[in-house]
Amino acid sequence: MAEQRNTRRFADVSVEEMVRVNDEIQELIAEQLPRAFPVDVDWRLVVAGMLARIASILDGITALVERGRRAEAEVALRTLFEHVTLLCWMGIDPPKHMRMWQDHS
Repeated sequence: MAEQRNTRRFADVSVEEMVRVNDEIQELIAEQLPRAFPVDVDWRLVVAGMLARIASILDGITALVERGRRAEAEVALRTLFEHVTLLCWMGIDPPKHMRMWQDHS
């Protein structure tokens, strides 16, 4: 039997919870950046850059939620979803998918 997922709507997430989660993610990212990488583009560089961008978008979403601007936050949430989805897709087969991604950039 398939396991049922416990889902919530974005509108149901409290400002306090959003701030707490954002703070935790910002701390995790800050521990890893800035970082030096070799000149050639490799998977680690892409992951670091994407995670930094994802954290930045989440920070913006949190700032909007704190100001009561949920509609604008939902627009940014779509961008966050796209970045996370892209990162997960590339992680399935990094050499192949990074090449495909770069070829279509």
